[in-house]
Amino acid sequence: VLLFSLLLIPITGNEIENDRSSKINEFLWVISRSEDQFSGRLLGVLYLLIASLGLYIISFSFLMTTNKLLSSLMTASYSYFVNWHTFLFILLMLQIFGWILLLTAHISIYIKNHSHLLQALTPVYVYIMISIFLSFVTLGHFSSSKLLTALIFPVWSQIISSQLVFYHRDDTSFLFISTFLQTILLVSYFWIVKQKYQKAAIMD
Repeated sequence: VLLFSLLLIPITGNEIENDRSSKINEFLWVISRSEDQFSGRLLGVLYLLIASLGLYIISFSFLMTTNKLLSSLMTASYSYFVNWHTFLFILLMLQIFGWILLLTAHISIYIKNHSHLLQALTPVYVYIMISIFLSFVTLGHFSSSKLLTALIFPVWSQIISSQLVFYHRDDTSFLFISTFLQTILLVSYFWIVKQKYQKAAIMD
């Protein structure tokens, strides 16, 4: 999560900040709506993430198949994950990066000076590291009732849910319900940030 955040945050921040400083967007908004351009930029970064993860998985799988010991470990790990575990784990990972992209975009909307972008995005890095640290602190000491409280803290709640999926610590129905609630929160936040982006585009 931290490694790919180091890749995605600067790209997203630069793309959104350029919308405020580049005059070419005045032409682009004539042929497409500002909210469509916002969604397209985030989708572009998300596609980059998916492609990077795909290359990573392919390279890792090739490496594992060339070694007998690693190959047996890979086979055991694949058999450990049943279908719903794999689906839920991937969905939670996409939610994590979705939150990171939206948090970055939300901050970048208000940046008009490119030299201030790095400092402005520092809280996103700090928040991610705090979330990862808290997930280690609570590892093995987290219950279903506490997860409902953690839902208001994005990224941290997804990491906790991923741990519960990985270690088979909870029942299927609860994990799907909590992930569904997290999806609703993410979609709601996407709508809020998109509206902020649209207002900023009109003001410019």
